[in-house]
Order: sequence, then C-alpha cells, then structure tokens
Amino acid sequence: FSVVKARPCINSVSRQGWRLDGNLIKFGKGDLCLQSADTFTAVGTGLHTWPCAQSQSLSGGRYFQNDRNQLEVVDAPGICVGLRGDQVGQGVDLELQRCNSNPTQTWFNHFELRSGVDNNYCMTAGIRDGMVTDQVVAVIFAQCGRFEDKQQWRLDSNVIRVGKAGTMCLQTSHHQTKTGTPLHTWPCHLSSASVGGRYFLNNRHQVELKDRPGLCVAWAENAKGDQLSIQTCKDVPRQKWLMKND
Repeated sequence: FSVVKARPCINSVSRQGWRLDGNLIKFGKGDLCLQSADTFTAVGTGLHTWPCAQSQSLSGGRYFQNDRNQLEVVDAPGICVGLRGDQVGQGVDLELQRCNSNPTQTWFNHFELRSGVDNNYCMTAGIRDGMVTDQVVAVIFAQCGRFEDKQQWRLDSNVIRVGKAGTMCLQTSHHQTKTGTPLHTWPCHLSSASVGGRYFLNNRHQVELKDRPGLCVAWAENAKGDQLSIQTCKDVPRQKWLMKND
C-alpha cells in the first residue's frame, strides 16, 4: 500500500486520479481504494491505498461526499478526511479528523455525470460545441465526450458548476421545484440563493435537491438529447449519475 499525501495538482492520472464509485474512493485504474490504517476510524488515523475488493467490506474504507464538499466516513458519521495538523503544503499526510469548517477538509474535482441508463451518455449543458458561456441553455442527456467543457461538473458547497470557468450552475426553470420542472444553466451567484439551484450527491448516486429532499435530477423520456428534469426520487437507472473524472 501507499500512504496518501497532499501534492501539487498535475495532469497525472496514475498518481492523482481518484473517483468516487458508490462509497469507495478508487485510485488510478480502480483496483486500489482509499482506506484508513488498520481499518481504524479514530481521529488522527492515517490513510493509505488498499485493494478495493477488501475496502468495500472494511470499516474506514467507505466514504461519501457530503454537502460541504467533505469526504465523510460512512461507518463513522462526523469523521472526515483532512490534512494532518491542518497544514497546507507538499507532502502533508492525510488523516481522519472530526468534520469541521476548516478548508483543509474540503475537496473539489471536476467530473462527468454519466447516466445509469447508459454510461456512454452524460449530463450536458447545451447541444453546441465549444466552451460554456454565460448564455442560459437547457441541461440535456447527450453522448459523453462530444461536448467536453459542457460535460465537466463540479460540486461547490451546494451548487453544481459546469465548465472550467465555473460561472454557470445547474438550476431548475423559473426556480420551480415541482415534479417535471426542466433544468438549465444559470449564473452561479444566483443559483446559490435559489431553492432550485442547490443540490447534493446522495449515497444512491442521485443528484438531489437540498431544499426539497425527495426530488432528484432525472432523464424522464426515452430519446437521447432530451432535457433533464426534476422527478420524485426513485431507485431507477434514469435517476442514477455516476461520477467519472479519470
């Protein structure tokens, strides 16, 4: 196994490529996962990589990203991944800490949101090529890899930003939260104050409205390219969104 440390971000999938897959945080090709030392979940426990086949059944091997962008331990609520001693710098070890508001417990990443219906299709901001702009566009179900910037999302507190610029966010039409309300992009500084603009990724692979629990983002129809909408949360593939960032 390898001890997990903080390093400057580089374009290296082999050393910094992580993804949340269910409650496992997979590393590299996906056969190794984030795991606490000796399966402990006490404050101060260090973190390393471990075979995912074992971590999925071990305490200290299952995590979820909460609505404060923290990686919280499934088996130990209130315990989060942080930088040892709250230090920021190259080579600082990661450890388990009591969840708090310190930015050294906050983790961001861009990812595709691939559909549980067909993982070749992604949540997409509009249908035209090019970078995300300040133009309001429908959020649709489209083939992954075709629109690049418009398929890169990032959870930031309770808003879901799209594109490298990150100025536009996922938002319900007219700020409504009724079942069937379509989704589009909207300036993030406005979405952050809207009941239709705040979301979290629950532990069932769904994008759920923070202010209206029980309502989730769904692909409701049967044709590729359809606009996404808000639906009552159900355990069905058309409401499942798998994060992929490698």
